[in-house]
Amino acid sequence: MREHPDSSHPIHRACLLPYWYQAFVENLARRTGITEAEDFAREWHILMKGSIVAAAEGDSDAARRAQKLGDVLLRQAS
Repeated sequence: MREHPDSSHPIHRACLLPYWYQAFVENLARRTGITEAEDFAREWHILMKGSIVAAAEGDSDAARRAQKLGDVLLRQAS
């Protein structure tokens, strides 16, 4: 992990969270039969992070907009 090389440091552990989340979504996608599970998980992760940033920038409808896009991703993956 290049963010912080000491694996016992809290910064190093915090930087692993996005990777854990993406692996979690990929596993769920595989279990539901999505054939391109890794790509789906990466796209979902981008959508999730983007909606968080948009909300932090003041978009009070970011979660609703993300839900609509999430529906599109799920339909395309099925």
